[in-house]
Amino acid sequence: SLKRHSFNPPRIVWQINSKLQFPKFKQFKSNNSPCGLKRMSFERKLPILIGLLFIATLSISVSGQDSSDTARSSYSKHEISIARISVLIHKKNWEKISEYGATAVEPLVKALDNSDPEIRMKSAEALGIIGDKYAVEPLIGIINDEDWHVRQQVVKALGKLRESQAVEPLIGCLKDLSREVRLEVVIALKTLADDKAFEHLLQCIYDPDASVRSETVKALLMTGGERVVEPFIDYLNDSNSLSKVEVIRALGVLGDKRAVGQMVLCLKDKSPSVRMWAVDALGRIGDKRAIEPLKRCMEDPEAGVRDRALEALKKFNVEPRPPQVAAPKTDKKTEIAVVTPTPSSVPAIDQSAMKIQAAPAETVKEARKPGTKAVQQAEARKKNSSVWWLYGIVGAVAAIIVALKFSGIFPASTCRTSDELSVELEKLTLQIREISRKRTNNASSDAALDMLEPHATAFTHFPLDTCSREDKKKHLGSMDEAIAQISGKLGSGHKGIRLLRKMRHLVKKAIDSGCLDGPPARS
Repeated sequence: SLKRHSFNPPRIVWQINSKLQFPKFKQFKSNNSPCGLKRMSFERKLPILIGLLFIATLSISVSGQDSSDTARSSYSKHEISIARISVLIHKKNWEKISEYGATAVEPLVKALDNSDPEIRMKSAEALGIIGDKYAVEPLIGIINDEDWHVRQQVVKALGKLRESQAVEPLIGCLKDLSREVRLEVVIALKTLADDKAFEHLLQCIYDPDASVRSETVKALLMTGGERVVEPFIDYLNDSNSLSKVEVIRALGVLGDKRAVGQMVLCLKDKSPSVRMWAVDALGRIGDKRAIEPLKRCMEDPEAGVRDRALEALKKFNVEPRPPQVAAPKTDKKTEIAVVTPTPSSVPAIDQSAMKIQAAPAETVKEARKPGTKAVQQAEARKKNSSVWWLYGIVGAVAAIIVALKFSGIFPASTCRTSDELSVELEKLTLQIREISRKRTNNASSDAALDMLEPHATAFTHFPLDTCSREDKKKHLGSMDEAIAQISGKLGSGHKGIRLLRKMRHLVKKAIDSGCLDGPPARS
């Protein structure tokens, strides 16, 4: 009745009285005053007044209650969070979504069916970062999305989730048309390290992209272990192989003696990089059959190969002698003619000596003539001024050439090939390796020294990478930041830092000149 009628306390009291049948209260109902309260005593009025006050308060609270508050209270906090996350997904506020953590999994899974490719891509990326196993099956469901950006993030997320049920779908993407997708698939399979992927990964070692081939070698090591030795040896025997360096390095890591014969054959390869890493692999394997071939490598025309061979032979406790240079043969007759001239040659020597001695005498006579000294000084000043004029002209021409070169009028110097740049970078890497092995008994400095060789090795991969010039510049920018951090611990004048900056200069020059834009050199 409180909801059906307006607030009227006398009527409410009358209804209560009629229900409860108060006898004392009924007899006053016929009086003129409402409910007959006027003729009642105060003791009887007090309970009725209190009841009226309670009913009035209750009716006011009921009439002022908002129905929307009641409806809102029926929703749980979880449902409210999901609704908010769905709004954030629609607004593409991905930074805010990541703050919800596992709560955002359900709306992100629903967003995988969105018509916007960007929402699908970012949702897959966020699910990989959160790492909830619930997202595995939904991600597998869109692994063949029409947009390669979405496929790339889906594959990357499945690799982070590390669920074995994703291996088969990932194997099906190894022949994707997109190079980025294939690269992420190989990385994901390397992370999962499942034996099922081994045979399929063997085909990817012939991929046209150098980055995919490089990651495939690492994935084969993770999935196959020692089973990969024989396929790697067959790959090195193939004339169409393009990633011999990566395979040789992998065989060196495995240290299997079955690869010794093939490594010895690689010592005769045309590429200096292949020869150098073959020497390094033989040193790592440690088989004595490699001693004689390594000794012959001391006569290699490349300094990097000779240095690696010297290091490898030291592991066998063999000290090779440097090649001796034959002393030039002297003609005894010539020495005799110079030191002890024969009688027949004395007149000729005396005549020449007389001519040589005559010149100073005539010069002295001319110098004694009056005015000759002043003339000689004038001639000397004239000669000196002409020399200085010549120096000035040469300096001006050099300055003009430098200015024209910087202005871009002169064409840039011919760039190096990938093989030449690789050899130069490998030489610098060897120097940095020697520097990084020197300890300082300082934990911070030693940690920075340990980072020198990995960064130098990273520079050696630039000639083999086939990504765009913009991507290479981005990678170079990240390398600059890393070098700056190491420089902060070792000092900008440290020899290792100076060598890293030299490697960076060589790579930057090659990228700017376009020498690394073409296909990688076959090694």
